[in-house]
Amino acid sequence: MAKIALKFGPPEYFWVSIFGLTIIAGLSGDSLLKGIAGGILGLLISTIGIAPVGGDVRFTFGISSFQGGVELISVLIGFFCIPEVFKMARNPVGSYLKNTSVGSTVEGYKEAIFKGFRNAFADVVNLIRSSIIGLFVGILPGAGGNISNLIAYNEVKRASKNPESFGKGNPQGIVATETADKATIMGSFVPLLTLGVPGSPVAAVVYGALMIQGLNPGPELFTKHAEITYTFMTSFFVATALTVLIGMFAGVLFYQIIMRLPIRVLVPGILLLTIVGSYAVRNNFMDVIFMLGSGYLGYVLGKLGFSPGPVVLGLVLGPIAEKGLVQGYLMGNSISPGMPWVIFFTRPISIVLIVISLISALWPFYSARRRRRAA
Repeated sequence: MAKIALKFGPPEYFWVSIFGLTIIAGLSGDSLLKGIAGGILGLLISTIGIAPVGGDVRFTFGISSFQGGVELISVLIGFFCIPEVFKMARNPVGSYLKNTSVGSTVEGYKEAIFKGFRNAFADVVNLIRSSIIGLFVGILPGAGGNISNLIAYNEVKRASKNPESFGKGNPQGIVATETADKATIMGSFVPLLTLGVPGSPVAAVVYGALMIQGLNPGPELFTKHAEITYTFMTSFFVATALTVLIGMFAGVLFYQIIMRLPIRVLVPGILLLTIVGSYAVRNNFMDVIFMLGSGYLGYVLGKLGFSPGPVVLGLVLGPIAEKGLVQGYLMGNSISPGMPWVIFFTRPISIVLIVISLISALWPFYSARRRRRAA
């Protein structure tokens, strides 16, 4: 897997981003045109700040805080959390959850646990597919779980016999995104331990911890420090088991506490946490402004029928696509000055990614035609 990761250059990263953008159709809701418009909006927002190649300052309006670009976490909180808070504030009817019996007794607790396990393992193919997607994306340094969970969600929705149920309570969407996200974290340790390249923020933290202990990530970890390395890798299994136990016993408890809180307490509490979380990422108050602004924008777009998924997808993939495109063009120009674009269409992995992207882009039209025939 490390050898495969080494074969990925700027052209391959560009086509991975293009493949990611093709799943906009699956995240668009009822209107493909609105999904494409949302993806373009996300791409435009991603261009704020200093260009990843060349260092040009763009769309900062003379504000120095904008030079660092848009903090992804702040925008994610804004688009996905703030609109829901607005909805809660506008409709505070039923401040207390009437049906709070689930988990309040031993029988109810067991029922909740068994229901969770049934939902998780109801579709084993979804689990395996989402794990492979997360692992593959995690191996690619810089891609991250924000891409893998959206791709996994789109794939389980596309493979489902009832795709219209996603976004309306289908638990397989949660299973796909969470499985892919956790697999991405594990996948990011492949380039870290074998090449010394941290592929995610979590891997970067572990990288620093290893350096403090005098361990240099790379091939020598498996030769000079094998006993520490394999103990370190085995600890992942222990951590996963503890996560399951904590989720089983503490999850239902916190669920009960939160569901019994009145809306007048939940709304300001959630808003406080969003502000603290947005500010804590970079200790930049402008990130809080971005979060609130994107939250209001997400609420307005939701009223107009736009889904936040394509906007966030464009924001996540924009810098990766731009960097891959510019660096790939420079590579192609150095190899064949007269035809720099050839490099994007001649490398083996790029060709495979182009084919996959075409299939992904044309699949919604094929599915719509098949449904019309069945009708």
